[in-house]
Amino acid sequence: MESAPEISRYVAADRSEVFAFLDAVHSKDFSARLQRQWDWKYDANPFNRDGQAYLLLWRDAGEIVGLLGIMPVRVCIDGTERLVGHPCDWAMRPDHRGRRMARRLLDRQRPDWPLRFSWQNELSRRLSPGMVGDNSGILPLATVVKPLAVGGLVEQATGSRLLAKLASALAHATEPLGRWLRRQTGTSDVIVGETSEFDDRFDGLWQRVRREYPVMVVRDRRYLDWRFVQRPDARYRILTATRGSDVVGYLVMRVVEQDGARRGYLVDFLVVERSTAIFSRLVTRAVVCIKRDRAQSIACRAAVAPFRRGLFRQGFVPVRERAPGYLRTYRPDVESPDRLECLFQDPANWFLTMGDGDLEMSL
Repeated sequence: MESAPEISRYVAADRSEVFAFLDAVHSKDFSARLQRQWDWKYDANPFNRDGQAYLLLWRDAGEIVGLLGIMPVRVCIDGTERLVGHPCDWAMRPDHRGRRMARRLLDRQRPDWPLRFSWQNELSRRLSPGMVGDNSGILPLATVVKPLAVGGLVEQATGSRLLAKLASALAHATEPLGRWLRRQTGTSDVIVGETSEFDDRFDGLWQRVRREYPVMVVRDRRYLDWRFVQRPDARYRILTATRGSDVVGYLVMRVVEQDGARRGYLVDFLVVERSTAIFSRLVTRAVVCIKRDRAQSIACRAAVAPFRRGLFRQGFVPVRERAPGYLRTYRPDVESPDRLECLFQDPANWFLTMGDGDLEMSL
């Protein structure tokens, strides 16, 4: 006979038991990475709503057999800041699958986080409609990639040195066209540099852009420092665009070893007045930096218009991923949601990068 669910809220005293559970259900590398992130992501997260991490534990006879982690995220909706939930860490013991654990954990957290968003894979996307009703919105990710070592990538994919040489020659021949497409105007007074920290000028940038999009994660100095400087298991490089003493844009990038190759990522960016010219200046500098780090390609998994078109002009091309991803948004289960809740629910209203939530945290 199936035992009654025992769902409880995580407390710090559960930490060692949770870590043992993670070691049992995840791969060694995945479990180790999440444990390195734990204080930063959960226990000591500066945005915890009540000073405590929010995770739900499913216990059977007192033993943890399932877990759901919610990361708090501040989101600006039409100029109004809301703290929303970001479900991001799921785990369950294989011998307890098929007991609707996911549904019950979701039902338990829903009243606590009426507004929430999550990144999903194909499986979770297919399962979600029956779990959340019609109070959600979905947006497929549209990844774009710029090959840097074209010949090496072609040889790796085909095993043919001849095709690799032909691809390298074609890339070299078309580079003048790429330079013409990347011509930048109207930014002669903008200086692009690199920094290792976010100072109070980034609060000024945030105040300038916070109403330019209906929905976006709050990107003030406090958040940026936590997300990209304090993260314990990753190293980011930060480019800045300045005009006089003001920061008018930034771009965060990262190079990782992945599938036997070095790959660069444009993780996060923001510019004033949706300026594609400033954005292009930042991307041009990022390409140079990532090339010097010996990466074979640069990817950007989330870029809204007009920045996606700007990446095309920089030589990025759309790719179809083997494991596609999706943004899912949720509003409260009510008949008459308010205006801000409706704005939040529609992913078309969002300014997005792959630095939002935990999309990039597993790299």
